[in-house]
Amino acid sequence: MKRLQQRRKSSTSQMGDLEHALQVSPTAGMGARPGTPGSNNNHFVDITEQTLELRQKREQQKKDLQGLKNWNSKRVTRLRSNTDVSGSTAATKIPLQDLPLDQQVEKEGKVFGSPEALKDEVRRALQKEDFSVARHYKTRGCAQKIARSQAFEIATLILIGANCLWMSVDADLNDEALLPQALPIFQVAENLFCVLFSFELLIRFLALKHKRKCLRDMWFMFDALLVALMIVETWGVYVVYFINGTSVGIFQNATILRILRILRLLRTARMAKILRTMPELMLLIKGIVVATRSVFFTLALLAIIIYVFAIIFMQLARDTPLPKIQPYFARFEDSMRTLLFEAVLPDLNGFMSDIMTGGVVFASVMMIFILLGSVTMMNMLVGVLVEVIKTVSEIEREQLEVSFVKKIFSDMITKMNLDADGDNRISKDEFDTLLSKPEAAKALLNIGVDVVGLVDYREVLFGKEGDMELSFAEFMEAILELRGTNSAKVKDIVDLRKFVAQETGAIYELVAVATHQADGSSRSSSRATSLAAEARIQDEC
Repeated sequence: MKRLQQRRKSSTSQMGDLEHALQVSPTAGMGARPGTPGSNNNHFVDITEQTLELRQKREQQKKDLQGLKNWNSKRVTRLRSNTDVSGSTAATKIPLQDLPLDQQVEKEGKVFGSPEALKDEVRRALQKEDFSVARHYKTRGCAQKIARSQAFEIATLILIGANCLWMSVDADLNDEALLPQALPIFQVAENLFCVLFSFELLIRFLALKHKRKCLRDMWFMFDALLVALMIVETWGVYVVYFINGTSVGIFQNATILRILRILRLLRTARMAKILRTMPELMLLIKGIVVATRSVFFTLALLAIIIYVFAIIFMQLARDTPLPKIQPYFARFEDSMRTLLFEAVLPDLNGFMSDIMTGGVVFASVMMIFILLGSVTMMNMLVGVLVEVIKTVSEIEREQLEVSFVKKIFSDMITKMNLDADGDNRISKDEFDTLLSKPEAAKALLNIGVDVVGLVDYREVLFGKEGDMELSFAEFMEAILELRGTNSAKVKDIVDLRKFVAQETGAIYELVAVATHQADGSSRSSSRATSLAAEARIQDEC
């Protein structure tokens, strides 16, 4: 009985020391406390050392977790800095001449770029939203009502077409250099066109709510320039003519007359507005603009070939006694003209008949040039134009489909009042409502978006909790990235690696938290075991 009481006192003392050691700092308990028995001091020091070791483990876990976070952030930063769009690393800069030929072409810019790169370039150009001056018109007033009407736009196009037709009539029948000296019908027509174009520009200017917005509309500035030139050519000439009289000295200068003719020819630039209303013509123009670089280098190579063969034929013609051949290559200028206008572009029957009289060598060299210049280079030029126009047409058709989907979504959001809160942002619930409509699903299928897979993609768009919201532009950009026709790029792989690194870091954090909780539960279990032992001792007593 006495032995049990002693064991009870010893266990009670140990529990008290343990509870006190968990509350005080480890450094405060490294020595023996005054007033405590010597046998308990050693036990207290052991418990304090255990507490210190536990805290050191916690600090080490925190350091490991922070080190993992730093490693992930440095890895992502290194991937971003070292990997560019083409997949080459920028950590070590290698001179361009030391790179392989394909990488040199890629660095310098491809003459005949890959279709994917060309599509990206055209897509970026087409996705830029044009500035619409109609958005900045007033909501009230007669001017804005006229400017917004479809009849006003049609009348403007008819006026431009009539002016272009009249320019051909004026150039054919009007022999006078100055308008005041022309027949009355020409004077009336020119003044009428000047008044109508000025009125059209004035209506569009008065319809603007903020007048400075006209500076951002390139078509408005284009029309303003043409109207200003037309006013100078028409009414400015009248002012100078009537001030100085009929014997105008300034208009006797040939340079002044030439400038006036050039100003009149600039009116044909208005036909660009007619082309703007015809998508097929604009498609061809865009294709030509995009192919400018390729066409330039193709023509440059053709010029080099003509230059080299012009020198060769000059030397061969000097040794040829036949008079039919020598006029073609008498001088370098004649040789270049002959090769360009007789060999590359035209019908070669008569020309080759004369060349054949110069002998086999002369005719063979000419045939080699024709094969290189006319057949190869000109057909290559045609192929480049066809390929570029084909690519641009595909992107243009794709852009039209995307614009159609945007319009459908925008109209559905407005008509169905999906944006009830009026914040111009799309939430997860609004997205579900929009996606449940057959019109929206069909529109997405038309541009190659997997509608069924889009449902599973909601967590990525709006977060796991569904509390994120997207603007309409961000929403459409995310939707268009899910098209099956999109090609995987290096940027997509880098984004995937970044995502995997972030998810791996999150997993490590969860593992660290679980480990910490497991250590805490083991300590709680040991304390519960001690309490249970004490309870058994009390029961035995």
